[in-house]
Amino acid sequence: MNGQPIVPCVHHYSVFGLNVRSSVPLPELFPAAQGKGPDVTISIGPELEADDPVPAVTDTDGGIIISIPEIGRFRISGGNEISIEPVAGVPDRNLRLYLLGSVFGALLHQRGLLPLHANAVEIDGRAVAFMGESGAGKSTLATWFHDRGHRVVADDVCAIHFLDDGQPYTLPGLPRFRLWQQALEASGRTTKGLARSYTTEHFDKFDLPVAESTAVSSELPLGAIYVLGRGDELAFRRLQGVEAAEAVIAMVAGAVGFGAGSGAAGIVGVAVAVCVLSGKRSAGAAAVCWIGRMISRTTVRPRRKSRSRAPGASVR
Repeated sequence: MNGQPIVPCVHHYSVFGLNVRSSVPLPELFPAAQGKGPDVTISIGPELEADDPVPAVTDTDGGIIISIPEIGRFRISGGNEISIEPVAGVPDRNLRLYLLGSVFGALLHQRGLLPLHANAVEIDGRAVAFMGESGAGKSTLATWFHDRGHRVVADDVCAIHFLDDGQPYTLPGLPRFRLWQQALEASGRTTKGLARSYTTEHFDKFDLPVAESTAVSSELPLGAIYVLGRGDELAFRRLQGVEAAEAVIAMVAGAVGFGAGSGAAGIVGVAVAVCVLSGKRSAGAAAVCWIGRMISRTTVRPRRKSRSRAPGASVR
């Protein structure tokens, strides 16, 4: 990558409850002990001589190939292997953006997990997830909670698995926040010392790492999901049935692998077991503070019997 010869080197990380053995350095992740064998192996091959002109997903024996222009090709196989053919000169950070996002999302599908495009934090011993389109405020809201002492569960991809009784649990994901410069500065920070999430001149999103002591290291029951949108009115309402399931479907990460894992059953399971709420917020720090305080002071009963109470919000 970056036009330099690839020097073989092995790194060990932990993410989504998996031990990852990677020949690609992944500084966004926490290192893992080497005693246990890897659940996932990431390898890198020769650089592509010709770039793929358009994004593409191709089925292959035992997996899929994801082709991304100006980035490379990713072969995801058996839920335990990712091999990469990078485009010549691709910045390492750009390659990792896709590897730790949609590519890992597809791998999680292959392992029977349900990955959601969401941020999540711990509130009262349960995971609370924030979903929404880019710019909806997922990372901004999660950062607001982190600044008030709540541990990080996941950024960008929130992986869910189910117990035998159907209760959804979240697995510890990426320990960082990806924030637009405006949101970063609104939280009282500057961009000094922070790397851009994607190496390009006009991409003003930055990675804010978190300390290992402030990140969740084990699974947590999923207590609630908030679907964030833009609007002038600050209000949330509870989604039920098909509407709740459709909201979850819209935020499935790595959808190229959809159907290989938890699939529709997992989505229905989340919609049934978890309180799903949808709301809109106006721009600005005041709206983030209002939503954060509303979530902090309110709780809702779980929609099915579970081991502990779930946080949520007042609804109408």
